[in-house]
Amino acid sequence: MNGMIGAVLACLLAGASAAAAQDVSKCVMQTGMSIQKGWIAPEIFVMRDPASGKIEVIDGIVAAFNKDKPIEARLISEKDISRTFGWSLFLINGAGQRTKMQYQAALFLGTGELHVTARPIGFRDVFSATGKCKPYTG
Repeated sequence: MNGMIGAVLACLLAGASAAAAQDVSKCVMQTGMSIQKGWIAPEIFVMRDPASGKIEVIDGIVAAFNKDKPIEARLISEKDISRTFGWSLFLINGAGQRTKMQYQAALFLGTGELHVTARPIGFRDVFSATGKCKPYTG
């Protein structure tokens, strides 16, 4: 795990109210880099406050482009078996191109399976990965 992400999560979980209020999941993605070209991180942490429904996401990409802070995700839909949420992030790729990347994730509550897609605005590419989420306590 990225050391900076670990530090962010440790701070988040250290506060008694945060630890009591947040459900934190660590999601390990299964898709190889050749398919998603590095725009979906190998580990994604999803934090949800059950009382408010607020969802935050942090991974190596979010940490790199959002000053080591989690990013708030918007809830798209919530059903008995799944929760779909999305977030956007402004990125600069290795060639210096700037783009807004839109992420969407579907978390299947019974199995912990996570499906993530990433779409760079203004480009035709779509990257996707599937992973497995488990509760994370630190």
